Amino acid sequence: MLRCLAHEHPKQWDDFLGQAEFAYNSMANRSMGKCPFSIVYTKVPNHVVDVTVLPQCRSRTATETSESYVRMLEDVRMKLQQANDTYKQLVDSHQQQQQLSPA
Repeated sequence: MLRCLAHEHPKQWDDFLGQAEFAYNSMANRSMGKCPFSIVYTKVPNHVVDVTVLPQCRSRTATETSESYVRMLEDVRMKLQQANDTYKQLVDSHQQQQQLSPA
């Protein structure tokens, strides 16, 4: 991703690091099903389009916010566990059983 952003100015790659980091952190991860930003900050990051239109403010109680966050974290844990199980099954299917005999 960084290579694509700095393609025309490769010696200035560090100028594009912030953009690459934001892009990576705001994209949904295949294993987690959510973007890293939303897991850490409990909301989807604002993009340029989001900033131009002011979001409607909704009042929520601390309990609702806390419960929502707990549900989201549980969902992430479940998806990570499912991804790990899938990867394990794939790796296990390629392994052969070895019979060891005493020497």
